[in-house]
Amino acid sequence: MKPKISLIEVPEVKVSYEFGGRGEVYSAVRTNYPKQSQLIVAGFLRDLADIEIIDMKIGEPDREELYKEFPYGDGVIKCYRKGMSFENLESKIKKADIVGLTSNFTRSAGIVTDFIKYAKRINPAAKIVVGGSDATPRYEYYLRDGADIVILGEGEYIGPKVVQALKNNQSLEQISGIAYTDNGIVKHNLRSPLIDRVNVDDIPMPAFDLIGNLEKYTEAFEGPLPKNVKTPLGILETSRGCAEACPFCTTPFLRKGYRYMSTERIEELLQHYKKFGIETLILMEDNILSRLTLPNGRKKVIEMFDLLKEHDFAWEFGNGLEIGKLMSNSHIDEELIEKMFYHDIKEGKWVGAYRLYTPLESLHQEPQKVYRKLRPYDQELEIIKAIASTGIPMMTFGIILGRPDNDNKESLKLTEERCLEVKEMVEEMGTQTYFTPFLDILLPGTPDYRKYKNLLKYDMEQYPELFQFHTATIKTKEFIPEELTRLKREMEERINGKEAREFWGSVGKYYFKKQ
Repeated sequence: MKPKISLIEVPEVKVSYEFGGRGEVYSAVRTNYPKQSQLIVAGFLRDLADIEIIDMKIGEPDREELYKEFPYGDGVIKCYRKGMSFENLESKIKKADIVGLTSNFTRSAGIVTDFIKYAKRINPAAKIVVGGSDATPRYEYYLRDGADIVILGEGEYIGPKVVQALKNNQSLEQISGIAYTDNGIVKHNLRSPLIDRVNVDDIPMPAFDLIGNLEKYTEAFEGPLPKNVKTPLGILETSRGCAEACPFCTTPFLRKGYRYMSTERIEELLQHYKKFGIETLILMEDNILSRLTLPNGRKKVIEMFDLLKEHDFAWEFGNGLEIGKLMSNSHIDEELIEKMFYHDIKEGKWVGAYRLYTPLESLHQEPQKVYRKLRPYDQELEIIKAIASTGIPMMTFGIILGRPDNDNKESLKLTEERCLEVKEMVEEMGTQTYFTPFLDILLPGTPDYRKYKNLLKYDMEQYPELFQFHTATIKTKEFIPEELTRLKREMEERINGKEAREFWGSVGKYYFKKQ
């Protein structure tokens, strides 16, 4: 018989700060966004096992359950689970041979490990397998809290080997790219990069047929959908890795080497999305424009966006773009911008780009000296202006604040001034904006984490909920964490306005005026 595998998306974490009788949301809160990891994993495993996918976030998106609170500055942080209760899955867990969990974000680690403990209590015989960007560098944390196996890095090729071994009660010693506990001893089988690195043309079609409620996927990452943008949404990933090596980012260190799909495979993938009625795509590439570093890469980018247009999809750049690559030798690639940001309304339906998230990262005097991928500020302005001139309805911008080695009061002041300059320029061209100063929280597995972890004031294992870009955790030369969090929120209000600030504080979502 095939083993029974439950692939589970755990509830969302909501972080609130309470002081003086008032509460305010301190985290992004999203439940009804499309999920991707389980759909791809299911595609690799469906011939080996009886698969079910359970999204606890959309099961009961309005349900909240307080599970933890602790002091933060002068107030109290309260942590809630948003989504289905663990108890609702009791019967399914009892029937499962393997429970698969994805833990990409440190902020959700407490919920993941709480669920592991619950599942083990309900069904001690079930094997708990965890993967994801947070689980990979912190595998011992998850094993200690009850996981049986942690898959390290990309797991599409490794997962089937693990399932076969568990099904046949075989040893795990010969499977590379996993960590597990053997008689109380943690074993770490190193990856075989040339064998385990996924060929993106081999990635199976997302298993949409295992999701009975695609119509509930109505939420994008960067805010509400503009008028005429239709749902349901789906996440599209046609490449992996990045040609850059930013010290704050996990991608170059967990997804080795840049790879992208062939145009023919993208065509098949888009037809598959159409078959299941998906109207809008959230492009979640690590770095779409890393193609430009490879032979014929520019041609392949154009072919991709021509296909999106031909199939009448709407799309947003949910993971951002390395916009500096849209300029070469001080010349802006206007043709490429036209292709990527094309849009039109056809029979009442939006087709094309409707929003771009732009990771500006740093607006210091010389941004390129902070992160090598960035261009001088005047060139970044030129590129942003060229994008806004396409008439794209919405642009969001991300800035990283609180880097220990180069952020001070003067740099924060300059950053705010430049944000306001960008805002004025873009909004004069008719595009709505939203600016998010992200706090430097140190992601496990990155060079920044190794370099600065001694500055952490809040322990990652004890307070994982704080590691979510909107609450500071490290002490710098000029700022304590709680002060950085306050300064960030004050900056957001001055840039985006009081209404936007209050909206985030009530629901944890980006604000755009209704169209």
